[in-house]
Amino acid sequence: MLNNDTLTNIQETAQMAAGLEDLGLTADGRARRYRLGAELKEIPIPPRNRAHTANTLAALVDFLADHQPNPDENQGPGPSAIWHDDSQVVGLLDDADRRDRVVFPLPLSREFARLLDLEEPQKFEQRDLVFMLRLHLGLPADIIEPFRKLAWTTTDNATGNTRRGQESMGAEILAAINDPANLPDELEIRVPIYDAEGEREKFPVRVLVEPLAREREIALTLKPGEKQKAIDNAQAALATRLASELQGRTLADRIPVYYGSPGE
Repeated sequence: MLNNDTLTNIQETAQMAAGLEDLGLTADGRARRYRLGAELKEIPIPPRNRAHTANTLAALVDFLADHQPNPDENQGPGPSAIWHDDSQVVGLLDDADRRDRVVFPLPLSREFARLLDLEEPQKFEQRDLVFMLRLHLGLPADIIEPFRKLAWTTTDNATGNTRRGQESMGAEILAAINDPANLPDELEIRVPIYDAEGEREKFPVRVLVEPLAREREIALTLKPGEKQKAIDNAQAALATRLASELQGRTLADRIPVYYGSPGE
């Protein structure tokens, strides 16, 4: 049950609202004016939350540096923070409310995305494989050469044995590749993880290679754990650059860096 004071307050508020006249925005649009009886009031309108996008890591740090309170006092942590994960870097002007922010997106590179397609084994004919290694992944000639020189043979001298690069195809036929020892068991492919300005450093990603003599094809499969390992390496390098950028602006003690997402 409401007490008398609460009821009186509700009644007074209702009476004020009934006599409140909205006079619209001020000329600069930063406040709204009201008339309550003979009294004029201006109620400030808070600015919209910042949601900027930076095109480099340095630009994100510069933005935070320019918006630090008391820039001449570099002692102790300030309200800002930086969060990073495998999809973006987020600079928060105030880590407490996490509203005003600047974002540096980290889209995956075309090369790394192509390797992720190999999480499920993919078969390639020789010509298609060479094309993919050279044009899609940009590998050097010495890595591509064993696949370019690959030659298949078919004989009627089946032994029943199955070895790498050689498999029985029936009672009397044997398919094989010439000199399978020159074909690697796996490839270490160095590619950029992200397609963002300043973030094109290359990291190794290992892919398993399996010749399929019967089909005259090569199967490629991303080695288990390679996706996360490559992302972790790229994130560690990014964290090192963030520390350097902050140190260069004497902000290392004022703006903490966290791994993860700050949420919305």
